[in-house]
Amino acid sequence: MRTIGSALSGYGLADTFPPHDKLWWAAPVFLAFFFILLRPELRGARRRLTGFWSGYAFGFGFFAPLLSWTGIFVGSGPWLALCAFLSLYTGLFGWIAVRLWEVKFWPFFVASAWTACEWLRGSWPFGGFPWGRLAFGQAGGWLAPAATLGGASFLSFVVALIAAGLARGIPDKRPGRAWGVFAATAAVLLGCVLVGKAAQPDPDGGRRLEVAAVQGGVPKLGLDFNDRPTAVLMMHVDESLRLAGQEQAGAAPKAQLVVWPENASDIDPVVYPWAGDRITGAAQALGAPILVGTLDTSDEAAPHNTVLVWDPQSGPVDRHDKIILQPFGEYLPMRGFFRLFSPYADRAGRFVPGTGDGVVRAPVAKGGQVPVGVATCYEVIFDRALVGAVRNGAQIIAVPTNNATFGDSDMTYQQLAASRIRAVELGRSVVVAATTGVSAIILPDGRMVAETGKIKPAWLAADVPLRSERTPATYVLPWLDGLLLAFTFAGFVLGIRRGRLAQSTGLAQSTEQAEEPLELAEK
Repeated sequence: MRTIGSALSGYGLADTFPPHDKLWWAAPVFLAFFFILLRPELRGARRRLTGFWSGYAFGFGFFAPLLSWTGIFVGSGPWLALCAFLSLYTGLFGWIAVRLWEVKFWPFFVASAWTACEWLRGSWPFGGFPWGRLAFGQAGGWLAPAATLGGASFLSFVVALIAAGLARGIPDKRPGRAWGVFAATAAVLLGCVLVGKAAQPDPDGGRRLEVAAVQGGVPKLGLDFNDRPTAVLMMHVDESLRLAGQEQAGAAPKAQLVVWPENASDIDPVVYPWAGDRITGAAQALGAPILVGTLDTSDEAAPHNTVLVWDPQSGPVDRHDKIILQPFGEYLPMRGFFRLFSPYADRAGRFVPGTGDGVVRAPVAKGGQVPVGVATCYEVIFDRALVGAVRNGAQIIAVPTNNATFGDSDMTYQQLAASRIRAVELGRSVVVAATTGVSAIILPDGRMVAETGKIKPAWLAADVPLRSERTPATYVLPWLDGLLLAFTFAGFVLGIRRGRLAQSTGLAQSTEQAEEPLELAEK
């Protein structure tokens, strides 16, 4: 029953993630149900794996629906294999949490353990896969401002802490203690909201920039979305020209910076000048530089997934080569091994990571150069990508992405939620440009001021603030992850010592009880 209940709790948690983000408040509730199921009631040899299988069932119940889009075009095998592997991390958490139950301040140590396991999942192997962090389900909720204080890690910690407080209080047979736990949980919630909001920069003050995003679309969805790269390029050129026409007619604000999606031009515009001429024509019509998602194929043996800053007069003036590459997509680790399991393995790319600082400088009219932090698609879910960019001076964030590979799925909403959390975490406006949607322009407090639909070509434009000041999160990351990992280890050691003490005390009591009848018999 524990296993079934844990799996159902995981399924419920998945249903609180985008596009169901109005259910953000239910995330701590489903997580609390799972925590309650981890009460260590089993003893002896069977306790060795107590918690692991419950945690594993919870993870599979969570990841299977959340990541169902991963199997749309490659089949159920890779999707289920991914979910089965990721569930090992929640299994590890369950095993640790059981051993923390008797430790004082259990909610704090359990929340630390949850966040530490998220960090591990986002770090190893192959660079990690942090998709589905608790923080990314809170983009539309009251707790989101907590990301300003300590980033996505701290927001996940807060959600887990609230859940652990509920779990500790609900089964308690002492009403006074239970209400005390609930009151402390409510205080944490209120405190994080108020302090987080106070730490956020004023979204309406300071220097401003007119930005636009172009969603050009693709001829067809799926793994073969770019079989016709010329058509994809021209769809983005045409949509940009439509935006320029609306600007000239006064129906749209005059953009100072335009963002195209990842893979908008899979024809290298430097190697093939005719493609560069098309982009130059669009930039000149707009009278603004374009961040162009393209490829660097100058070295065919070591291609880069690249974003070029394309000036209307000078052409490419700066670049960001994607640093955090998607395993099994942009490259295939252990290619000889994994090709044994899927016929799609050899379709993975052979890209190499870039080595830049995550910032490009865009020359904008009447504003000089604006430092733009760039996270290309997959990079946005990693703390290290954009925190580093802000430390290197980024005043605004661009997230060019290509979601055509995953069809008409919920993937794009989940990724957009991560971009909204990044806006809050970093105190920066974020421009998301997706080939097939959803594209959006996000203010530093996480609110979306413009948003497209899916699949159809579109453009959007808005006036957003630029920011130079840094949020607390940009100072404490990644040190916060190390601190929570240390707390987890300390709590685990305390739990083991307390468990041994309780076991030895129980053994002594059993011995005393066994000796009493013998003493009576002797008398």
